Amino acid sequence: MRKKMYHKIYKDLSQKMNKEFIIKYKNLKEYISFLKENYHINKKEYEDLEEISKLYSVRWGLLAMSFFNEEGITEEIQHYKVVYESITSTLANNCLAILELAKLGLDFQCNVLTRNTYELCFLLLVVLIDKEKCMEYFDTARKGNEYEIWSKNFRFKKLNERLEEYEKTLGKKEISFLSDWRKKQYSYYSGYMHNDFFKCRFKSYVVDQENKENLKFNLWGRYNDMINQTLEQLTDLMFFTSKYLLKIVSNKEIFDKRTFIGENERKIWNESNSLAIFIDELYIEYKLQMEKQENVSM
Repeated sequence: MRKKMYHKIYKDLSQKMNKEFIIKYKNLKEYISFLKENYHINKKEYEDLEEISKLYSVRWGLLAMSFFNEEGITEEIQHYKVVYESITSTLANNCLAILELAKLGLDFQCNVLTRNTYELCFLLLVVLIDKEKCMEYFDTARKGNEYEIWSKNFRFKKLNERLEEYEKTLGKKEISFLSDWRKKQYSYYSGYMHNDFFKCRFKSYVVDQENKENLKFNLWGRYNDMINQTLEQLTDLMFFTSKYLLKIVSNKEIFDKRTFIGENERKIWNESNSLAIFIDELYIEYKLQMEKQENVSM
């Protein structure tokens, strides 16, 4: 993380929030150093996207830890927390797994996992919004009726319908595109999950970056030329999910922090959400820089 970039975003956020922002530069350096040794792509042109992806992984990891169970809470609340902890910890690990696969040049496998990550993100948002569905999801392990409940409540069509219902309650026309965006992205990545022939064939090769008219056979993932596209898609999804989640948990009627987050975990909860706000701004800054570069090159 470049210190100049950090201070710019820190200053902007502090002004927007009318208070000092709580994520310090040394914390960000510690987070990145923690993940850097094993998850480093070593390509300078991808550093920003790699960093944003890692920070989103930390964001979900901290969120997962904030849902740890504690003594003195009801069994029902324990069940909610187990669901939230399980999904957010899986998201944190998926971010790192996608990074590792991208580094190895395993693009098809990246996209299979990306499709799973889309579904996990939509599932997380739905079980936060709808506590009844959250309990049905939890009960599948006890009842052994995972497929029946998935078909009824958690296949993509049902997840999207529930999110559409929630979005209508917000009364904001500017978010009406979200449903179509989810459908488009999910449909595209489902082709990898279901082994679409064209995608199997296409991902067996990569475009030669020195001669765009040539293709290189990507057996055993020797070439990782698609890192940028892979991480762009990952960070787009993480940005969407993080923003959406912050909106949900800001509504006390839907999510009461005092009920779901224990006193010992509130510092981690606050750190996670403050980090999310910071990463979202970093993501926007990256997008603006890319747009400027594209305009200059045109």
